[in-house]
Amino acid sequence: MPEAWYEQYASRFSSAPIVAVDTIRHIDTWTPYPRVKKDLPLYRYRFDDPEGTYLYLSSQTGEAVQLCTRSERIGASCGTIPHMFYYWWLRQNRTVWLWVISIFASLAVIAAFTGLYLGIRLYVRMWRRTKRLRSPYKRQKTLHWHLVGGVIFGLSLTLFALSGVMSLYDLPSWIVPQHETQTKRKEVQQEEAPQLGRSDMYDYRLLLDLGGVQQITWRSYGGHPYYEVQRHGQLESWDALGEAPQLLHLTEQDIKAKLTPVLGTSDMQIELMDHYDNYYVSLNDKYELPIYRISAQDKESSRLYISPTTGETRYYSLNGRVKKWLYPFCHNLRIGFFAEHPTLRIICMLVLVLGGLVVSVSGVVLGFRYLRRVIRRAKSRRSK
Repeated sequence: MPEAWYEQYASRFSSAPIVAVDTIRHIDTWTPYPRVKKDLPLYRYRFDDPEGTYLYLSSQTGEAVQLCTRSERIGASCGTIPHMFYYWWLRQNRTVWLWVISIFASLAVIAAFTGLYLGIRLYVRMWRRTKRLRSPYKRQKTLHWHLVGGVIFGLSLTLFALSGVMSLYDLPSWIVPQHETQTKRKEVQQEEAPQLGRSDMYDYRLLLDLGGVQQITWRSYGGHPYYEVQRHGQLESWDALGEAPQLLHLTEQDIKAKLTPVLGTSDMQIELMDHYDNYYVSLNDKYELPIYRISAQDKESSRLYISPTTGETRYYSLNGRVKKWLYPFCHNLRIGFFAEHPTLRIICMLVLVLGGLVVSVSGVVLGFRYLRRVIRRAKSRRSK
């Protein structure tokens, strides 16, 4: 595509003038995903706006790959990138990145758990000697606070590190069996081929009267036809049945028609849920409500959450639901209770994070002091 086309397309994302265009021949800090490699080289457009916007366009398809502002880049540099090791030179090879994350997280699990065990053991010894729960390191402040913090926050640190590992891998089947999880997840999310020659559908051209229509796609869910309309940059689903356009609202019959052949059973409980639960939960109220919650009596004990307005589906087997308790609950307290009490969640997260910081910093200080003593002893032996 000609350069003018890219520039015209990029101008849709910001009204500010373009000050520079760079050709990016490898994934960088703001596009650190291996899947982006198929779009290389990328064209990075920098806008002269107060937000410092960067736009990345694929040279292969012309599609926008990434849009980020200065504040988002600063936030990522301080948070997501160091937390997840999203360094472009490491993320180029996903296998290596997974190994690095897994090794560091596993070491953190071992360190936190052994520290918790040794800390509890010290307190038990002091109790047996003095009949009082007290630290044996009252005069050694750094060691004292490391011990106290480790005993109090050791379990949360262990679970935090363990959940970090579990975010990258499936829960092993020997813990919670799973049979056809991947196949069912794929099939319930798979798009259906629309039925041709239906006489009960109105003419799609009636949707043009809505205004701002950019694209119309004919789709089907459980045999129920609908139109997916891209309008004003947003996707909307419009029921294709009836005499006039109306927004899609799937019924329980539509849900059953879709799921019965996939799950292999019609024994399922369907309810329209108007609140978050422990598996369908958003901490910033971005998930759609109400939502259909389906509990099926199949081998996987399948649980599904299906949007009545789009058919978008989230699928969890029993194995997947158990993993939800390891991650993300143990990692960021993401459950229904804290979604309803966000202030309490923030307080709990701050306490756990600050406690973990005390344990980590004091541990690093003690480690450096130990290494310094070892080096001094080695030097003194050589001098003799």
